[in-house]
Amino acid sequence: MPSLSIVGQILGCTGFDANRLFCKFRLETKAASWSVVYGDPDGQTQLGIQTTDSEYDGQVFAHPIDVTYACSSLIGWPRLYIEVWEQDGFGRNQIAGYGSCFVPTTPGMHNLECVTWRPEGSLYDSISAAFIGGNPTLVNPSIVTSSDDRLELNTVSQGSVHLDIQILLHGFQYKGVEFNTKQTPKNKSGTGPSDPSMPGVKQGDEDESMSVYLDTFIADD
Repeated sequence: MPSLSIVGQILGCTGFDANRLFCKFRLETKAASWSVVYGDPDGQTQLGIQTTDSEYDGQVFAHPIDVTYACSSLIGWPRLYIEVWEQDGFGRNQIAGYGSCFVPTTPGMHNLECVTWRPEGSLYDSISAAFIGGNPTLVNPSIVTSSDDRLELNTVSQGSVHLDIQILLHGFQYKGVEFNTKQTPKNKSGTGPSDPSMPGVKQGDEDESMSVYLDTFIADD
């Protein structure tokens, strides 16, 4: 059975106003044809304190990611869901941003920048957050990685989460799937493998169970 290995690290965060941050992350596959054979698809980084001594001029995590999936279909290609949390001087945690990005479809090393946002809330929410803390949160966080219409959701742009990800593919060629080995440009969340203008994959007719174009099903996911 074809397998996909995702190996890398969450490097850190930049662009946030808070001084102390940590990330919660989860790799999601919205199809029963994907199963984890090694590693943990979710986790949490340590608390990072803002520093100007690194190339990121922000919080540094260097938290490892090492997950291997087996799949029988390309539908449901993994997507990374990220929550960034901030901690104030009293030890209280509140949401600082939500973000998501697709796992690259091109084998090799990729540097990803996942842009984050959070709900804006009402005037009362803003005043409450300023005096007693607690930014508005999503009632249903699954909207971050879903294709539902989010045009009516008022949001505030936050910082970015930086990742280095190595993609290893095995056994896809026996199912008629040919991946482009050309490296893709730097991937910001929402623009990457889902952009039809970027290199994707070619597929033959050897196995009808996987006969879908990768760019197409990611764009429609």
